[in-house]
Amino acid sequence: MGRDKDTLGKLRALADRADQVAGALELFDLDFDFYVAVSHLSGNQVMLLLINTVRDGVRGFMPLLANLAAPGDVVRKHHRDLIAAFEKGDVNGAGRIADEYLRMAPSSRRGSAASRSCSRYRCPASRRADLPCCADA
Repeated sequence: MGRDKDTLGKLRALADRADQVAGALELFDLDFDFYVAVSHLSGNQVMLLLINTVRDGVRGFMPLLANLAAPGDVVRKHHRDLIAAFEKGDVNGAGRIADEYLRMAPSSRRGSAASRSCSRYRCPASRRADLPCCADA
Protein backbone atom coordinates (compact mmCIF):
# COMPACT_ATOMS: atom_id res chain seq x y z
CA MET A 1 0.00 0.00 0.00
CA GLY A 2 1.49 3.32 -1.00
CA ARG A 3 1.56 6.19 1.47
CA ASP A 4 -0.52 8.77 -0.34
CA LYS A 5 -0.06 12.03 1.59
CA ASP A 6 -3.31 13.55 0.33
CA THR A 7 -5.36 10.55 1.42
CA LEU A 8 -3.55 10.35 4.76
CA GLY A 9 -4.36 14.04 5.21
CA LYS A 10 -8.01 13.29 4.47
CA LEU A 11 -7.98 10.45 7.02
CA ARG A 12 -6.50 12.79 9.64
CA ALA A 13 -9.11 15.45 8.84
CA LEU A 14 -11.93 12.90 9.18
CA ALA A 15 -10.48 11.69 12.49
CA ASP A 16 -10.25 15.30 13.70
CA ARG A 17 -13.89 15.88 12.71
CA ALA A 18 -14.89 12.68 14.51
CA ASP A 19 -13.32 14.10 17.68
CA GLN A 20 -15.76 17.02 17.46
CA VAL A 21 -19.06 15.18 16.90
CA ALA A 22 -21.29 13.91 19.65
CA GLY A 23 -24.08 12.16 17.73
CA ALA A 24 -23.91 8.49 16.75
CA LEU A 25 -25.39 9.16 13.32
CA GLU A 26 -22.83 11.80 12.37
CA LEU A 27 -19.99 9.65 13.72
CA PHE A 28 -21.22 6.65 11.72
CA ASP A 29 -21.31 8.81 8.60
CA LEU A 30 -17.72 9.94 9.25
CA ASP A 31 -16.67 6.32 9.86
CA PHE A 32 -18.14 5.36 6.48
CA ASP A 33 -16.27 8.24 4.80
CA PHE A 34 -13.12 7.16 6.65
CA TYR A 35 -13.35 3.69 5.11
CA VAL A 36 -13.98 5.14 1.65
CA ALA A 37 -10.69 7.03 2.08
CA VAL A 38 -8.96 3.87 3.38
CA SER A 39 -10.11 2.06 0.24
CA HIS A 40 -8.64 4.82 -1.91
CA LEU A 41 -5.38 4.67 0.04
CA SER A 42 -5.14 0.91 -0.39
CA GLY A 43 -5.83 1.05 -4.10
CA ASN A 44 -8.13 -1.93 -3.64
CA GLN A 45 -10.37 -1.65 -6.69
CA VAL A 46 -12.69 -4.42 -5.51
CA MET A 47 -13.32 -2.61 -2.22
CA LEU A 48 -13.89 0.67 -4.04
CA LEU A 49 -16.44 -1.01 -6.32
CA LEU A 50 -18.17 -2.59 -3.33
CA ILE A 51 -18.33 0.66 -1.39
CA ASN A 52 -19.64 2.59 -4.39
CA THR A 53 -22.25 -0.12 -4.97
CA VAL A 54 -23.60 -0.12 -1.40
CA ARG A 55 -23.06 3.56 -0.54
CA ASP A 56 -26.64 4.74 -1.18
CA GLY A 57 -28.15 1.71 0.55
CA VAL A 58 -25.95 2.16 3.61
CA ARG A 59 -26.73 5.86 3.79
CA GLY A 60 -30.45 5.04 3.66
CA PHE A 61 -30.13 2.81 6.73
CA MET A 62 -27.72 5.02 8.70
CA PRO A 63 -30.17 5.87 11.50
CA LEU A 64 -30.56 2.15 12.25
CA LEU A 65 -26.93 1.21 11.66
CA ALA A 66 -25.61 4.08 13.79
CA ASN A 67 -27.36 2.57 16.81
CA LEU A 68 -25.51 -0.71 16.26
CA ALA A 69 -22.10 0.87 15.78
CA ALA A 70 -19.25 0.77 18.25
CA PRO A 71 -19.16 3.48 20.93
CA GLY A 72 -17.64 6.77 19.82
CA ASP A 73 -14.45 6.44 21.85
CA VAL A 74 -13.77 3.04 20.27
CA VAL A 75 -14.36 4.39 16.74
CA ARG A 76 -12.11 7.40 17.38
CA LYS A 77 -9.28 5.26 18.80
CA HIS A 78 -9.60 2.85 15.91
CA HIS A 79 -9.24 5.69 13.40
CA ARG A 80 -6.11 7.01 15.13
CA ASP A 81 -4.54 3.54 15.42
CA LEU A 82 -5.17 2.81 11.76
CA ILE A 83 -3.72 6.17 10.66
CA ALA A 84 -0.60 5.52 12.76
CA ALA A 85 -0.12 2.14 11.07
CA PHE A 86 -0.53 3.71 7.62
CA GLU A 87 1.98 6.43 8.46
CA LYS A 88 4.52 3.79 9.45
CA GLY A 89 3.81 1.83 6.28
CA ASP A 90 2.78 -1.12 8.48
CA VAL A 91 0.38 -2.97 6.18
CA ASN A 92 0.17 -6.04 8.43
CA GLY A 93 -0.48 -3.89 11.49
CA ALA A 94 -3.19 -1.94 9.66
CA GLY A 95 -4.83 -5.21 8.63
CA ARG A 96 -4.71 -6.49 12.21
CA ILE A 97 -6.19 -3.24 13.55
CA ALA A 98 -9.04 -3.35 11.02
CA ASP A 99 -9.71 -7.06 11.71
CA GLU A 100 -9.85 -6.49 15.46
CA TYR A 101 -12.28 -3.62 14.98
CA LEU A 102 -14.55 -5.68 12.74
CA ARG A 103 -14.44 -8.65 15.11
CA MET A 104 -15.24 -6.55 18.15
CA ALA A 105 -17.33 -8.39 20.70
CA PRO A 106 -21.04 -7.69 20.25
CA SER A 107 -21.33 -6.73 23.91
CA SER A 108 -19.15 -3.67 23.22
CA ARG A 109 -21.50 -2.43 20.51
CA ARG A 110 -24.57 -0.28 21.11
CA GLY A 111 -27.93 -1.97 20.91
CA SER A 112 -26.55 -5.45 20.37
CA ALA A 113 -27.02 -7.04 23.78
CA ALA A 114 -30.15 -8.78 22.56
CA SER A 115 -28.63 -10.00 19.31
CA ARG A 116 -25.58 -12.22 19.15
CA SER A 117 -23.42 -12.19 16.09
CA CYS A 118 -20.14 -13.73 15.10
CA SER A 119 -17.45 -12.36 12.85
CA ARG A 120 -16.73 -15.77 11.37
CA TYR A 121 -18.34 -16.67 8.07
CA ARG A 122 -21.27 -19.06 8.45
CA CYS A 123 -20.91 -19.36 12.21
CA PRO A 124 -24.18 -20.73 13.67
CA ALA A 125 -24.02 -18.08 16.40
CA SER A 126 -24.63 -15.45 13.76
CA ARG A 127 -28.15 -16.85 13.41
CA ARG A 128 -28.91 -18.31 16.84
CA ALA A 129 -28.41 -16.57 20.18
CA ASP A 130 -28.43 -19.88 22.09
CA LEU A 131 -25.28 -21.22 20.39
CA PRO A 132 -21.71 -20.44 21.45
CA CYS A 133 -19.62 -18.50 18.99
CA CYS A 134 -17.14 -20.55 17.00
CA ALA A 135 -14.41 -18.10 18.06
CA ASP A 136 -15.06 -19.06 21.72
CA ALA A 137 -14.44 -22.77 21.06
